[in-house]
Amino acid sequence: MQGEVFFDPAAKYAYTKDSAGHQERPVAVAVPRSLLDFQIALDIARDLKVPVISRGAGTSLRGQSVGEGLVIDTRHYLHRILNLDRSAMTVKVEPGISLAALNANLATHDLWLAADMPLAEEVTVGGMVGNNAVGYSALRYGDTAKAVKTMDLILADGTQALFGSFGDGGEMVLSNARLNRLIPELFQIADTLGVKNQAFGVSSRFSNTAGLVNFAQWLAGAEGTLATMQSVTLKLARRPAHRLWAAVVFTDLAQMASQISAIASLGPTAVVLTQATTKGRASVSIAFDGDDERSLRLALRDLEKIVVDLGLVPPVVSVDGAFGEPVSRQDLCLQDCLIPLPLLMDVVWQMDQIFARFGMQSIWRGHVTQGAFYLRPTLARTGITPSRLEDIQVAVGEFLMRFRQQDASAKVAAQIKAAFDPQNLLNPGRTGVLAR
Repeated sequence: MQGEVFFDPAAKYAYTKDSAGHQERPVAVAVPRSLLDFQIALDIARDLKVPVISRGAGTSLRGQSVGEGLVIDTRHYLHRILNLDRSAMTVKVEPGISLAALNANLATHDLWLAADMPLAEEVTVGGMVGNNAVGYSALRYGDTAKAVKTMDLILADGTQALFGSFGDGGEMVLSNARLNRLIPELFQIADTLGVKNQAFGVSSRFSNTAGLVNFAQWLAGAEGTLATMQSVTLKLARRPAHRLWAAVVFTDLAQMASQISAIASLGPTAVVLTQATTKGRASVSIAFDGDDERSLRLALRDLEKIVVDLGLVPPVVSVDGAFGEPVSRQDLCLQDCLIPLPLLMDVVWQMDQIFARFGMQSIWRGHVTQGAFYLRPTLARTGITPSRLEDIQVAVGEFLMRFRQQDASAKVAAQIKAAFDPQNLLNPGRTGVLAR
């Protein structure tokens, strides 16, 4: 292959950690220059039975981009826009393109991939799809899976296939023997366990009026455990003409949580918790997008009424603001976690008990999305050793496992993994977050 392959300790060290500090040293790192290079790297790894970890920018917080195998980094060369269809409002891109670079190009066409992410200059589209990333603006536009139309994938055995809407009239067809075995097996798994809707979202956002299952959307969130992405076609949105935002300071997290339903009823694009402690003030940024500035101003007026009725300082309004203070590489973020609003305060209290055991206090950041909070506890770095950080991560991870379904979902995930990757070579040890 013409791209680079690194075996030296210094180069591998750069791929040892993610943004939360999870650490696993790779066997080697491949940086393909072309899709042919990409395929060659996968072929060699398969022949040698070396696990493959598809890595975006490493901004993930749950260890899904690190592993003891061949890490493949597509950021440096596989970042082209392959096709832009302005009339269909879709774009086909390679996985290594950053969100910022893509949207900068789309801005000239008055389009955008409707996502606002921290570190947008670093975050890659491949990483977003792999994690089914939930950006700040997901409250209005949905998560990454909603934007996925089709994916060109390489399966664990080397088979190349287009995944998309499946059924009469869908883009995805059973074009080879591997798909002829795989797709019926997936439906059989779901039917046997009685979780068809849960597994494939047939009655939810992954199906349309014709009842087609979009397997590309469903695979968003697989974290590279089921297949490797060569390219993805995404659905775009018209770039809104106006964005107004307001900064609000609540007395504490509990008061903020009690008002989220009322705020969400105003139709905001995003509600972002920029900083809060358990017993301190909660600073929130609330954004409104649209083409009619007058309607946005009316929404801000309604927001002001909610705030003033609580006896708080009226919102500070801006036309230029971003979504508060972005999470930086200097923050020590332990893990992403989706927390339903009714459980928010209980979860915050229990996680603070965990941090207290280590003599620390947490700072909370995150955003409301689709009826749930997406929070990131951020801790001061002072006095944290790698072993101590690992202990905290384990404690937090064990606690958060209580909020994940462990019965039918786990069985479905294990059987689907076996169907896609029987040799367990694609990002082994991860489960993915299929179809949140």
